[in-house]
Formats: sequence, C-alpha cells, structure tokens
Amino acid sequence: MRYRYRKVDEEKKKKMKEMKESGMSYEKIALHFNVNPSTVQYHLNEKYRKKTIEIAKKSNKNKSSVSRKEYIREYMSNRYRNDKEFAKRVNKTSWECEKKRKAKGKSNL
Repeated sequence: MRYRYRKVDEEKKKKMKEMKESGMSYEKIALHFNVNPSTVQYHLNEKYRKKTIEIAKKSNKNKSSVSRKEYIREYMSNRYRNDKEFAKRVNKTSWECEKKRKAKGKSNL
C-alpha cells in the first residue's frame, strides 16, 4: 500500500490521540487518515519521535562533502597502489575487456 505525504495538523493529531487512547492500533489510525503508520507513531509517541530525529541528525553528520564517486575513485586508486593482487586482477580484467571490445569492433565491420 502506498501512502502520500500529507501534513498532519493539530486537529488531526488531536483526533489521532483520541483514537489511540480508545485502543486503536497505529495501523488502523493510519488507514483512517490515509497516512503511513510510522507517521501516526511519530506524532503520538514522543520516544519514537526523538529517536527518529536523532537518527536523522546522525545520518546528516555522516554525509561528507566528498561525493560517492570521488570516494570510490580515491579508494580504488589507493587499493590499486597498495594491494598487488588487486592490481593484477584489475589489469587482467581490463585487458580481457579491451580484447572483447576490439573483437566486437572487428566483427561489426
């Protein structure tokens, strides 16, 4: 089931809280408001909300200014220089790919 992102205003939060106090599950409340159950949990459960915010902050801290491509390029070049076995495999693979590409080019002529 797909959910659309919808803003939950104060009136809806109040209604959600009443429904939860009457014993309804997060899933049933979510179906009633056509939102994701985690949205209901976020608005009704303070511990869940704090945990969610904390996780979001941590994930933003872990993102560096270096793009993924730059990171991989740096990692591969360091590994290529330092790991001789890895360098042999890379050279062998690139040589085989080059042979295939040349063979394919000749067969297309």
